[in-house]
Formats: sequence, C-alpha cells, structure tokens
Amino acid sequence: MLIKAYQEKIEEDQEQSKLNDLVDYGYLKKIEEKNKFEISNYFFNKWLSKKHDPGTFIIPSADKYNNKEKKDYKLPYSIKQIRIQKYQCIMNDIHIDKIPVDSQWIVLTGENGVGKTSILQAIAIGLCGYDDRLKLIDDKDCEDCKIGIELNNGGNSNVRLFKCSNLDTKNFKIVGSDNKDLKPANNVVGYSHSRLHFKDNYANYDDENDKYSVRNLLSQEGLLFTNEYIFLKEVIKIIDQNKSDSENKKIFKKKKQLLDDILKGLLPHVDDIRKLENKNIQYKENGHFVRKEHLSAGHKSILGLVGDIYFRLINNQEVVNKTKDLKGIVIIDEIESHIHPKFQARLPFELSQKFPNVQFIVSTHSPLTFLGVPDNSVFIKVKRDEEQGTTIERIDIKPTKYIPGSLLTSTLFDMDELISLHNTNKEDFYPYDYSDSIKRRNELLQLFEKKLSID
Repeated sequence: MLIKAYQEKIEEDQEQSKLNDLVDYGYLKKIEEKNKFEISNYFFNKWLSKKHDPGTFIIPSADKYNNKEKKDYKLPYSIKQIRIQKYQCIMNDIHIDKIPVDSQWIVLTGENGVGKTSILQAIAIGLCGYDDRLKLIDDKDCEDCKIGIELNNGGNSNVRLFKCSNLDTKNFKIVGSDNKDLKPANNVVGYSHSRLHFKDNYANYDDENDKYSVRNLLSQEGLLFTNEYIFLKEVIKIIDQNKSDSENKKIFKKKKQLLDDILKGLLPHVDDIRKLENKNIQYKENGHFVRKEHLSAGHKSILGLVGDIYFRLINNQEVVNKTKDLKGIVIIDEIESHIHPKFQARLPFELSQKFPNVQFIVSTHSPLTFLGVPDNSVFIKVKRDEEQGTTIERIDIKPTKYIPGSLLTSTLFDMDELISLHNTNKEDFYPYDYSDSIKRRNELLQLFEKKLSID
C-alpha cells in the first residue's frame, strides 16, 4: 500500500529511481528474483508511524559507509545529511545527503560570492542555534528559513530542524523529529577566514560571546583561544585543586605536552615552544625565539585555529589522554587562508592525523587543499546564478590521482588553460619546471664563453 501510494506521486519513468533511493536509505529491501520491494526494518516502521511522507523536510536515513567491509567504524560525531532553505543567498533549497559516516572531510569549493560561507554558516546554526543579534537572517525570510541536519551523535542518529517558532519576536529554535526542543550540539566549533584575533585574558571566559563556539564563523568577531590562554587557564585550574605541587606540575605538564605535540607538527618552521619565567610563551620560528605577536600571519592563523579547537573540544570531554581522543565537528571557511602553498596540502593531512575522530567541514579556493584530504571525502562544488541562487553539485573525484594543474582544469575549478595571460604565443611555454636545467645551461654557456676569451 505504501509503495502504491508512493508510486502514484511520481512519473512512470521515475518510479524505479525513487524506489532505489528508498533502498539506499535503508527503508526498503529489494527482492531481486521477484523484482519487488518490502519494508526493511524497524527504523522505517517507526518513521512511518509518525506519519512522515516524502514531503517531510528531512527524512532519517540508514548509515552509509565508504568502506563497506568495515561497517564497525564510524566517526563519533558526523553529519549524515544537510538541507537548507531560504538562508541568505540560498533562495530555494539545497540538500546534501548520503554522506558516509566514515567520511572525515566534507570539502566545498566554488568561485567567490557563490555561497560557500552561507552553507557553512547554515550548518553551524543548524547544530548550535542562532543569536538574532548577528542579523544573518533577513526579516523577509524569517518564516521560510529552515535548516535540517541529520547528525550521527555518538553512534545514534537524530534529526535536527532549525526554524523560526515565533515570527513576531523572531524567536528561533532547534527541534527534533518529535517537535520537542533540542539543546545546541556539543563538540562543534566554527571558524571564518579571519583567524588572527586572539583572546589571552582568562578572567573574561564567562562572556557568553566567547562560549558560543561558532561565533567566529558567523561574525568574524569571535576571539580564538591560544597557547598562552590555555596555559593561564590550566594554572588557575591547578591552583583551585587540592593537590600537592608535584601533582599539579604533573597534571599541567601532561596537558601542556598534548598541545605542544599538536602545534609542533602543524606549525611549519616552528620546532620549539618555551615558557619564560614571566609566563610569556615564545616560539622558535626559523631558528629564532619570538612571541606570538611577531609570528608570521600563517603561523598565527594555525596557532589560533589549533589552540581553539583543542581548548573547546577538551573542555567538552571528561577524559583526554592523547589528542586522538578528541571528538567533534570542526567547520573552517577558507582553510588555506594566510598559508604558503607548500603547507596548504600539509595542513588538512596533519589535521587528519592529529584529530582522527573529528569531522572537518571546510571551504577552499586552493587545489592544493585537495592533495591533503583522502579519496573517501565528500566534494561539493557550489554555484550561483540570478534565477536559482545558490546550488550545489556533488563531484566524484579521487584527489590522490591528480596533480594541482589537472585539478584546476577539472570540473572542480573549470579553468580552461594554465598559461600566463600575458603569453601571446600559446605554444611557447614550459609545461614543467625547467629552472634548474636553464640555470645549468647558462652556467655552461658562461664557462664556454670564458674559455673562448682565454684562448
């Protein structure tokens, strides 16, 4: 009866495709020999009993895996699907579904102004809620703005729907599938492209703005917690505990070592971190110890990003013995900002190694970012036009098979050619780096000319 009702809603040539979608979601089971379908599990019966239908804003789904042979592993926290309606430049509706629960990276790319930041912000709001003082949702879109997220939360899936519950007061809230209010998701942090403003004063941590873990992504005003801040915070925590000095030193040393180990692997050209007697911290950058203020913008950006991730995630977990124990979802806009090309590929690779139980959702303009993420990532190309607003296209690509040039001319970036715009002769260029050969040729030519002059 369910199948018949569903089939009546769709065109004849779409029936098989729609039914196969329900199979992919785990609601139906296909009996190959009879070419029939049957309801497959309790989860779908529960969904049906709540009178959901194909028009529901976001429908719970079965877990999808990249590695079907290792279905015993999934990330502790991850997004399974996202649907966004009427948020900023997203005029109509976009839906990213069938995200595998073992995909550590979701990567958005697209030209400037197409809506990558809006998608990241919508995800953050759908998980963590919204402060209307940020003025991110237009008054005309208040009633229609909806953000649906299916979240794998510690192994259990739940649907979260962000919507306006009172148009007069513009009161927004997050509800579950039973329409009951949900609290903001824990272990979620978000960052804008601007990651150079830090908070060093522990005394003001009670500020609610600081505790809103995605504020930097939503307003670019949120300050990031750094190594110095964490140092001061841990000292104050230790003083408050009734432990001996030797025990306090062991506790602090262990937590400090955790952070130092992360930073030393992620900060290129920084190979030592030391604490001075006046409690200031210095970083050995290219052979010289300097304070944070004198670090390069790239190093400061990574310092703020990693320090803040560490601080916020470790404060939401009871026991963390090593960085691999940290769990959560990290959202980063323009992950490559301020970073030299040599490290743009290295950064996502190092983040994966340091935080294997964290899902990263990022945007990028750089093909080098793709060289640092695994093939089982989810790649989304964001586009925009005047008629439809922001739209998305899922790109099936394996970055391990590409070099930066071929990525730039792929469907991800759509560049027609990689030749200088000042080159008027399209056949006269170096497809590879011949600089060493040219240098050697010039040296030999100089030697030859010198030999001639002697003779």
